Amino acid sequence: MYTFMKLTPEEFQAHQAQFTQANFLQTIEMKQVQEQNGWYGEFVGLKDDQGAIVASSLLTHTKLGFGQLYLINGGLMVNEDDQTCLATFLAELTTYTKKNQGLTLTIAPNQAKRWLTTQGEVLKEAPVDYDKTYLQQGFTIDTMDSDAYISYGKPFFIKDLSDLTLDTLRSSYTKSAQYSVKKTKDYGIVLRELSYEELPKFKKLTEETSERRGFSDKSLAYYQAFFNAFGQKAKFVVAEINFETYKENLVHRAKEIQSTLDEINDFLTINPKSRKKNNQKREFEDELRTVQVRIEEAEAFSKEAPGEVILAGALFAIEPTEVVYLFSGTYEKYKKFYAPYLIQDYMMQEAITRQIPRYNFYGIEGVYDGSDGVLKFKDAFNGQVEERFGVYTKVVSPMKYQAYRMLKGILNRIRH
Repeated sequence: MYTFMKLTPEEFQAHQAQFTQANFLQTIEMKQVQEQNGWYGEFVGLKDDQGAIVASSLLTHTKLGFGQLYLINGGLMVNEDDQTCLATFLAELTTYTKKNQGLTLTIAPNQAKRWLTTQGEVLKEAPVDYDKTYLQQGFTIDTMDSDAYISYGKPFFIKDLSDLTLDTLRSSYTKSAQYSVKKTKDYGIVLRELSYEELPKFKKLTEETSERRGFSDKSLAYYQAFFNAFGQKAKFVVAEINFETYKENLVHRAKEIQSTLDEINDFLTINPKSRKKNNQKREFEDELRTVQVRIEEAEAFSKEAPGEVILAGALFAIEPTEVVYLFSGTYEKYKKFYAPYLIQDYMMQEAITRQIPRYNFYGIEGVYDGSDGVLKFKDAFNGQVEERFGVYTKVVSPMKYQAYRMLKGILNRIRH
């Protein structure tokens, strides 16, 4: 026998700590962020006859026409083997939200349905069919388009860090990613975390990127609320370069190459048919031409943007179970500096240092024909795809919801 009730933040936290699928969306901090953005939350759960919590979740709601839209983003904390408990929790949530003017209840679980390669080949499937339980409780697989779901309707790209060390991490990347990370060091790129006062710089970066790539961006207020709520559990990391310093390094490198070429030419004067030295000469001449082109580019960049310049940045959420790569941006004209690779490498090192076993690159499109550029970037670090159950929606007050839909349709016709 289970009893549905509101939970204290302390009760919720203690129960959540038992679950490996716990994530940043189901936290006290995320409740604070949501409430800064028009979503109001409460912690709810089930207790058994002994008073032990057997299910819990952060339940949020916002105004929708004649009532409230209820949302659980990031899953329910329920033992995956106890489908009876899950079914009871879903039924109680329906009753509770209906009693509190709910029109719809949407749940985006955090359980993986199956694991795939980046070519779309199925590696493993979950032993539990959550679709069946949700459908039996009157939910439908959701087709609504809502920013509230973040990426939870899409597959995630995951890298397992549990068997890696700081010494073996980079060797786990593809050769292209290893090369890209190495080149950022050659460019003199440095990383740092933004302060609260600098968040407009992050917003400018993500805004430019979202406009270029055609996806929706979060508001500055959202990023500020996230910074304040999560504190040390959030990192706004940016990669910066000083183009004047970069140019000086290139000039120094050009001198080193020229010195090496002078030595090779002296040797070839005496031994003109040396295959090895002639090959070396061509290689260093090619490198010198590349460096000279980069010197000219650096000169132009340094005049255009003196001082420290942000190339790219990303926001990460840190939980004991995983590090999540949430939002990011890169200035198009600086993409050749590979800054996003260095940022990812830095955060994976951070995860390993903190003994966090899972690195969540977050959403991809779920298209495995090579056309998904986001997947291509993430796959450079090697990992696998996780497809999730849901998103599920249930109309808890059909008559009110129908009236809302009718009114919305009339208003749309009037506006057009």
